[in-house]
Amino acid sequence: SIAAGGCTVVVNVTSSTAGAATNTIAAGALTTSAGNNASAASATLNVYAPPTISKAFGAASIAQGGATTLTLTIANPAGNPGAISGLAVTDAFPAGLQVAATPSFSSTCGGTVSPGQTAADTTLTLSGGSSLAAGSSCQIQVSVTGTTTGTKNNTTGTVSATGPVALTGTTANASLTVNALAAPTVSKAFGVTNLASGGNTRLTVTIGNTNASAITLTSVLTDTLPTG
Repeated sequence: SIAAGGCTVVVNVTSSTAGAATNTIAAGALTTSAGNNASAASATLNVYAPPTISKAFGAASIAQGGATTLTLTIANPAGNPGAISGLAVTDAFPAGLQVAATPSFSSTCGGTVSPGQTAADTTLTLSGGSSLAAGSSCQIQVSVTGTTTGTKNNTTGTVSATGPVALTGTTANASLTVNALAAPTVSKAFGVTNLASGGNTRLTVTIGNTNASAITLTSVLTDTLPTG
């Protein structure tokens, strides 16, 4: 029976499907000795899926000391009923990987990225990311370099959001191979093959570097000419 003044029924509910879930009791569904409810009753619960993250390097491999881009993409699932905000993620680089001398940093995620914008940073952290509409994404991009050789397997921390509810997503992974620098080449040639005594010709020394980045001389190159 329903006591004078009415009654309240409370249950815990959950949902694994993102979207606006509207629950309705139709008019006439409540039947009592005093008659039926004349009007429908409804309530809507907005269910949010957590943000997603993906990452990619601009190249599969680079030479030691070379650089490529690192891109993090954060997305608000299209099924969500609205925007999410307060985006955050931390990406700690593996040993031997750091922000390049020319970071070329850019971000469409708002908030604050620190560290992660400065040469030699080894961690990228986003906090307080701006509002991201359902079905849209934002990107953080920075140039990174390999200081040691080997495969750099890079996994982010979990991506999260604080609004309109606290949400925790998953991680993202990408790998970059840093190869040893190729040795330089040296060639030389005289301007002519035959020369009269006392004459002169040009001597050309050519140093080749097949690496994508510059290399540095670690000692003086000396070319000792033969006697005479």
